[in-house]
Formats: sequence, structure tokens, C-alpha cells
Amino acid sequence: MTKVGRLKLIFLAILVSVLYFKTFVWLGQVYRTDPENSHGFLIPLVLGYLIWSKRDVLKMAKSRPASWGVVLIVLAILLQILSFRAGVYITSVLSFIILVTGLILYLMGSELLKKLSFPVLYMFFLVPLPGLVQAILTFPMKIFASKVSAGILGAMGTPVLREGNVLVMPEYSFEVADACSGLRSMMALLALGALFAYFTQHTIFRKLLLFLLSVPIAIAANIFRIVVTCLIAYYVSTSIVEGFLHEFSGILVFMSAVVLLMATSKLMKLKVSGAKT
Repeated sequence: MTKVGRLKLIFLAILVSVLYFKTFVWLGQVYRTDPENSHGFLIPLVLGYLIWSKRDVLKMAKSRPASWGVVLIVLAILLQILSFRAGVYITSVLSFIILVTGLILYLMGSELLKKLSFPVLYMFFLVPLPGLVQAILTFPMKIFASKVSAGILGAMGTPVLREGNVLVMPEYSFEVADACSGLRSMMALLALGALFAYFTQHTIFRKLLLFLLSVPIAIAANIFRIVVTCLIAYYVSTSIVEGFLHEFSGILVFMSAVVLLMATSKLMKLKVSGAKT
């Protein structure tokens, strides 16, 4: 890249930073205070790695600036102005993604945008899950997890009575609260599932399939956590559940989900290799 090109990039970076400074501050506050979106801090790091991993491909790609990228740039700026006037920062984040897409098109062209298509799409994980969406999803997810967990425990011979989202056992009751709905782990696993799909699968269909399977995998991992917690409380000790296990059950959910995701990815690859032979 020429000295003039580097100066242009530095100028654009400063301009974008000024234009979206309040948006970035808001994002940091959301990631810090909202557990459902706490994984957002990792997304910029992942994006940096994704771009870095394509450094050789980007060097070889021919730069053919597309003037129609200006259309996206103008749309992004207009959306940013409207977002500020309305005080809606989620649309401001969307404006940032549109602006980045437009800048890539205008400065480097559609070929380079194609090379960067996954990092560009991955930027949508920067967008926090709106509170209204969380409220809509949390309750049915709690009830579903409660019903399935109660069914599994009953099938295993464990005495349990479900009252709404509360599992009642002798000397112990487990409330599937909002934090136990599985939404938090599902959002983080979707971001991780997208990476797994991108790096381990070789067709768009299989990439999309593994990504979508992140949802039932996250739900299954959360149900596994609830069942294990209730079993330990009934057969071992409630103090263990209320102490150490309660604090680290979130880690248990995520790690079990990661294991399931890795196993699913491996199984999909084995089926592909088996079909070829």
C-alpha cells in the first residue's frame, strides 16, 4: 500500500471513530451490563483475527473500486443521523456495518468484498439482542427447559413435580429463572457456531446447517445443566448445588455446548468423507 493509501485509511479510521464514538461507548456499556450480550467484547477480536487470516488472499486480490459503494456510504450516514435523532443506538450499529461494507466497495471493489464476506457478515454479532426480543424469548425458553427437564428426571426415577418454571423435589426446589433460560449461552454459541461452521465445513449448505444447529445444541446443554443440578441436589447434597455448582453452572452449560458443537461438526465431516468413499 502506498503512503497516500495509508494516509487515506488513517483519515477514514479517524472519521469513522468520531462519527460512531457514542455508538461504541454505548456498545461497551451494553456488553458490560447485559449478561445476554457480554460475549460482544470478543467479537472485535474475532473480526481482527478473521481479517488477519485472510491477509495473503487480500494481497493477491485485485483492487477495483466500485463507485456504487457511495450509495451504501450515504445510506449509512443518513441512518446514523436518524439514529442519533431518535436515540436508537441499535440502528446506529447497523449503520456502522453498512458503512464498512460501502467503504470496502468504494475503495477496493466487489472482489475484495467477496473475500471479506464472512467477516462483514460476522459484524452483525456486534448488534446487541434488543430487550424486547429477550423478553419475548426468555419465558417460552424457561417453560420449555422446565418441561423437558422434568420429563427426563421423571423418566430417570427422580421424584419431581413441575409448577410452571419451578421443579419441586423432596427438600429441594429448582427455579428455572431468566438467567437459566439458556438464551445467554445460545447467543454466545451462535457466534461460536458461526466460526466452527466457517472453518470446518466446506459447502454453504453445511456451514449454514451447523450454524443453525447451534440453537438446539445450546438448548440441550442448558437442559443438561438443569437435570445434572437437580440430580446432584437430590442424590448427593443441596449445599453443593447452592454453592460451587450454582456459581459455575454457566461454565458447565457453555463447555458442554462446545463439546456438542465440536462433535456435531466432526460427525458432519465424517459423513462427507464416508459419502465420498
